[in-house]
Amino acid sequence: PGSASSFFSITAMITMAVMCAIHFAGSYYQLHDHWVLIYGASALYILQGETHRAITALFLHGDVQHLLGNLAGILIFAAPLIRMTGYGTGVFILLFSGTAGNLVNGHFQQSIHLSIGASTLVMGAAGLLCAARIMQPDQPFRIKSLLPVFSGALLMALFSQGENTDVWAHIFGFIFGLLSGCLFFPLNRMWQFPGKQATALTITVIILIIAGAAPFFHMQI
Repeated sequence: PGSASSFFSITAMITMAVMCAIHFAGSYYQLHDHWVLIYGASALYILQGETHRAITALFLHGDVQHLLGNLAGILIFAAPLIRMTGYGTGVFILLFSGTAGNLVNGHFQQSIHLSIGASTLVMGAAGLLCAARIMQPDQPFRIKSLLPVFSGALLMALFSQGENTDVWAHIFGFIFGLLSGCLFFPLNRMWQFPGKQATALTITVIILIIAGAAPFFHMQI
């Protein structure tokens, strides 16, 4: 959509600005460790029903290097995806893939495991871009269509290096981006109605607000 082409950079930049604001506010007011405790993707608490952590953990980062790496990933993977799909539906499916990756990772770990960072969302974007290439409606499926998957997997492996890297969160983010994209892209093309992008963006913002408020109201979402 034309609106997506003109707005995608603003949406991506707002997302990046929010992540930066959260990180530097937490550091400045010495709240970072506290936020990690109540908002981090703790497998223990996710298994107890605090599923909002799978969302909020995407906006927390360990240090500036961690933050900058994920900001670069958003520019490389997420921004083109938003431009392709729309400023509302793009951020919604990104949030879905990142959240799903964190949820499954929490259940997979089955231990006192804590994960933070937008890298699950970034790798979800990589999987979504691969799915977009595979699901092109004007081209018949060929084995070579799987090449983007292998390329995305290689990029995932490169992004998954580091002493404290949660490799499984990256893997699950990529997998859910790929799987959800195979369903999302056909539906996104078929389901057209006025205000679709604004509606999807509004729903995404509401989900984020509810997730952020959950610890204060002892909610389980």
